[in-house]
Amino acid sequence: MLPFLFTAQIDHKWLDNQTAMVAIEFTLYNANTNMLTACRFIFEFLPTGQVVPYHSLKPLLLPDLESFRGVVVFLSELLLVMFILYYAVKEVVKARAFFATNWRHCQVCVLKKIKAEHLGETIVCPNCQRPYNPFQMPCCPDCYYDLESSHKCWKGYFSLWNLIDLSNIIIFFVVFGLRFKLRGDVDKIQLRTETQFIQFYPLAWQFGIVNCLNSANVMLSFFKTIKYLGKVRALSVLVKTLIIALSPVFWFLIFFGLVYMGFAITFLLAFGKDAGQYRNIGSSYMSLFVMILGDFDYGAIETSNYIL
Repeated sequence: MLPFLFTAQIDHKWLDNQTAMVAIEFTLYNANTNMLTACRFIFEFLPTGQVVPYHSLKPLLLPDLESFRGVVVFLSELLLVMFILYYAVKEVVKARAFFATNWRHCQVCVLKKIKAEHLGETIVCPNCQRPYNPFQMPCCPDCYYDLESSHKCWKGYFSLWNLIDLSNIIIFFVVFGLRFKLRGDVDKIQLRTETQFIQFYPLAWQFGIVNCLNSANVMLSFFKTIKYLGKVRALSVLVKTLIIALSPVFWFLIFFGLVYMGFAITFLLAFGKDAGQYRNIGSSYMSLFVMILGDFDYGAIETSNYIL
């Protein structure tokens, strides 16, 4: 069937010496899972005469409101949307409280100003009004009132945990917007009466984007559990240590990324012409990552350049 298809295209002069690319698209349907698979095969004709093939298979789960499971899933999504709306309102209220607080009422900002401008080392305890030196005593000597360790003004809203919460909410809204749009686009298609080819690949690509956003959101949600583990006395020291080490670890990753990039470019230039695993910068990155795990083809490297 496929050779006949290409022969017909050549006979009708759809394919000639000036053709740069041929794309073949079709859709498969699995009735057991109510899922479509949009298939796309691309053949790119390079000026050197080489043919480079690409393929992409994108699944698309069709919405089903006729079965009990489909109705339960749809109602669960609506319930989750209501919860996210409530959580977003709480986040707006919290942001408003942060931005409405003046820096003069933020103990962290006041202490920093006292230390920077040498205004004195004595403050008044907000609980018992006793003056004491916060740089020598961590709490009030009379009532043992602990000073706030985080900002209560607008600077406190841009902490790591608040940014994670904000990103979590934004991704949720984007995901639900894409899901409801996808559901509407699929419902508009008359699958049983349509006689022409329906291009499902853009919808399947959108479905894949939703899954990628969901995977990132799951990672953010599990990061948030560290915040609540800090409330447990036995784990609070570990959580505080991780937070303190966050900045050094970040700069270490930046330095490691620069060194890793240098090795990737070096292997690309040294072995890319002979070893296929270093043929481009992306393949070189992945091959070096596999090499870190202990799996690499030493023979191909030695054959390409035994000195290096």
